Amino acid sequence: MSKNDDKTNITANEEPDEVAIIEKVGKLNQHFESQKDDVPFLERLEELKTCYQFPDAHMIKTIPLSLRGKALMWYRNNQKCWKTWTDFIQEFSSFYLPPNYKT
Repeated sequence: MSKNDDKTNITANEEPDEVAIIEKVGKLNQHFESQKDDVPFLERLEELKTCYQFPDAHMIKTIPLSLRGKALMWYRNNQKCWKTWTDFIQEFSSFYLPPNYKT
């Protein structure tokens, strides 16, 4: 298989396309469902974004792949409020993280 055939084969030096990013995040099986794992979930998404140099505009489209249960319901009810990755992070932090936690 050539490099062009495997769209999920992303290195830090390439500009990944949107589909490759969504596939990559989906395969990582990183999920958030409840407040007990809110900080690790958010930190892991930020690590993935930084490690693979995923653009903010593409990362925001991966969010529903990572949410389950009430968190997915929260996403569905609020998604139109977020225009950027930063908007999502701020809203997620405000809703799920402890008040004294700094992002």
